[in-house]
Order: sequence, then C-alpha cells, then structure tokens
Amino acid sequence: MAPKVLVVLTSQAQIPGRDHATGWFLPEFAHPWEVLHEKVELTIASPKGGEAPLDPSSIKMFESDPVSTKFLNEQQSLWKNTHKLADFLPRVSEFDAIFYVGGHGPMFDLHYDETSLALIQAFAAAGKPVSAVCHGPTVFVKATTKSGQPLLANSTVTAFTNVEEDQAQLTALMPYLVEDEMNKIPGCKFVKADQPWGEKVVVSKTSDGATLITGQNPASATGTTLTAMIPPHFYGPPIWGIDRDGPGTKLAKRLAAAKGVAALQNVCCFIASAHMKRYARDEADRPALAGLTVAAQGSQDGYDRDLFPHWISQGHSCDTREVVLARDGEDVEKNDSCSPTSGTWYSPYDGKTWTDKSDLDIDHVVPLSNAWKSGASDWTTDQRQAFANDLENPQLLAVTNSVNREKSDDGPEDWKPPLTSYYCTYAKMWVRVKSVYNLTITQDEKGALVDMLDSC
Repeated sequence: MAPKVLVVLTSQAQIPGRDHATGWFLPEFAHPWEVLHEKVELTIASPKGGEAPLDPSSIKMFESDPVSTKFLNEQQSLWKNTHKLADFLPRVSEFDAIFYVGGHGPMFDLHYDETSLALIQAFAAAGKPVSAVCHGPTVFVKATTKSGQPLLANSTVTAFTNVEEDQAQLTALMPYLVEDEMNKIPGCKFVKADQPWGEKVVVSKTSDGATLITGQNPASATGTTLTAMIPPHFYGPPIWGIDRDGPGTKLAKRLAAAKGVAALQNVCCFIASAHMKRYARDEADRPALAGLTVAAQGSQDGYDRDLFPHWISQGHSCDTREVVLARDGEDVEKNDSCSPTSGTWYSPYDGKTWTDKSDLDIDHVVPLSNAWKSGASDWTTDQRQAFANDLENPQLLAVTNSVNREKSDDGPEDWKPPLTSYYCTYAKMWVRVKSVYNLTITQDEKGALVDMLDSC
C-alpha cells in the first residue's frame, strides 16, 4: 500500500494591510508532486478549503521551469478543490506524514492556525514525520507537545533565512522573520546552507521524538519531501541522512551575487542543481535496479536526434546547455546572452580540468539512442524534449568532449568512465534516470550495473 501524506497549503491570498498578493509557492509543490505522485497518495488541504491561492509572482518567476509549468497547466484541481484542514483532526491515523508547502502565505495564517497546530501536535505525538519547506516551517514555531513543551525545543531546523528575505526585498512586508522566531525557541538550533539559496535539508527530532524535516528554500523542496515522504518505515533509510547540506554551492554563489528579486528569479534556472551530485553520496540503489524491467533492446529504426529537441530555452537568455555549463563549472562568468566566457570545469569521467568550454560536451548520461531503444520510441515529442533537457534528474553532465564522443550511444555494458572511482556514481545516475523514465534495461546492461555498484 502506498504511503499516505497530508499536504497543507495556505489560504492566505493577500498580505494584510498591503496591496501585495501572496499564497503558496509554485515550485515547492510542483517539484515534489512530479517526483512523488505515482508513489505516494497525496491529500491536499488548506485552512479554509476550496481554492488555495497560488502566489502569482511564483508563476512568473518559474515560467521557464518545465516541471512547474506542467504542474500549473495539468494539476489545477489539486489546489482549486482542497479539503478543509479541520476535517482531518480526527483522521490523523489515516496518514503516514504531513507536509507544509511554503510561500509567504503560511506566515499569516498557518503560523497562528489552531487547527494546524493541533494537527502538528497529533502527528508528532503519533510518531509520524512532520515536514515543511521554505517559509513553511513557520507552522512549527508556535507548535507544542501534549505536555506544553515547544515542539522545536532542542531540535535542529532550517527555513527561509533572513538574508534570503532581504535579497527578495520582502523583509519590510513581513510581520516577523522565520529565522528570528526559531532562534527564540529554547534549545532550537537554526542552521542554513553555506550560501543563500543553496539547498539545505535537515532531519531532526521534535521534542517528543517524532521525525522533523525542514528545507531552507525552493531548491530544497524536492529533498524535503523525498526525505519526509519516503522515511525508513516506507522504503528504507532517508536519502540524505541527518542535516544534509546539499551541493547547492554553485547555485548559492550565483544567487548571493544577484540583487533583490532577481536573485529569486534566477532560482528557476538552477533549482535542480542541488540534486545532481547527491548520487556520489547515496547508498547504492539496488532496489531501484531490481525494479527495472529487463528486456531485449528495441529497434533503432526511425531514430533521429532531432526527435529529442534539446538545448531548449530555460529563461533569462539561457538554454539548457548553458545552464549545465554554469552549474558544473567553478567561477563561471557569462555574457549578456548567457554564454560562458570564462570558468573552470572538472570532468568527472576522466578527472581532467578545462578552462575552455569548447573542450566540453554536455553528456546525456542515458544516451538518446539508448532511450529510444528502451522505450522512448513510444513517447510524444514533449516527453522526449523533457528527457533531453532534464535538469531535475542526473541526466546531463559537462564532461571532456573526446570522452563523451568515445562513449557515443553505448550503455554501461560497452562503455564505462575512464576513472574507475566514478563507476559507483555513474551506475547510480544511470539507474536513477532509467527508473524515473520507466526505461528497460538489457540483461548485459544490468550485469554491468551490478558490477559497478559493487564498487560503492
């Protein structure tokens, strides 16, 4: 039976006393939904029920994010027909976890909402994970245990930081700052990524011993929900373990240098950067490999790279290739058209470092031809385009061009990275992509992946 999770959205559509719309933040629901909706039964609620207001600014900011755009166009019923939160007070036993989507709205309603506070207390008392991302963790500030102790006493937490609020130019509109409020709770330790906008997911315990998962910002949304919704008693150990500071440092460097709302707008281009390199630290994903369908490779007939439109626009004058070059490089400088003009790139396949982007290719970890022969021939053009430009999963990587061309369209049974130390990471990336897209593998391919995972 699939885990059941109660997802809570704000009902606050306006900042009180201000001519400023608010609500829940689009990517903080869209990205978790994309990853989990086929694996987890999600029930959506809000304090008032009915339509939960979507922050209109997040629609504009993430208009070039394909996951958010798809969610916006196809899943409107999720937030336009929410259940009333109070209906679930007697039904906590039906659910395995609760998750609060962020946005500024929760600071004005859910922060104070007695029903929400009672639900959080009930979930925690039952030993069920309580989780929230970005401004969402504000819901825990006033929460208490049944004995009256602050729920966050002696917990380690994160949330949208004061610096990020300043860079978004919204501090003056806020009645309080979440970071400040959490720091007032006795024994509560507030932590954050090394740089603003970097991914940060923290797993801790509430004062009564329940699992507490908090995420810092939009880049942390998928990590927060994966950890919250697939905890040990569902599918095994949490993906990121305790107090995970994700590889959002390159993202953070760029956003820290940005000014005002521009910083927040740039998140849409890089929201997935923090997910890519986690595979170097994950436990070997043997259950996912075992779940892949083994079948003979399909025909190459009809294949053409143009059937996988790639290097599409990702907004802000950047295409997918340029986003990956910026993400995978260090100290990357770009011109007005987003083309990198300088930087340093390390190729993990062969261990070489380059300072000229012309020495690099962007590798499709699972080659387009391989995907065609293992299921993508039946996809729509839109599906193939999403695959060829996937910034969410470990499918795109900047590597030495000659090594990429040597790899060509080969699978791991015929080609492996020259650096044997990268076998483990490469195998996990390959398995992840094949799993997400429900692509088949051959018996030889599976055998090679098993051998590579043995090096982990």
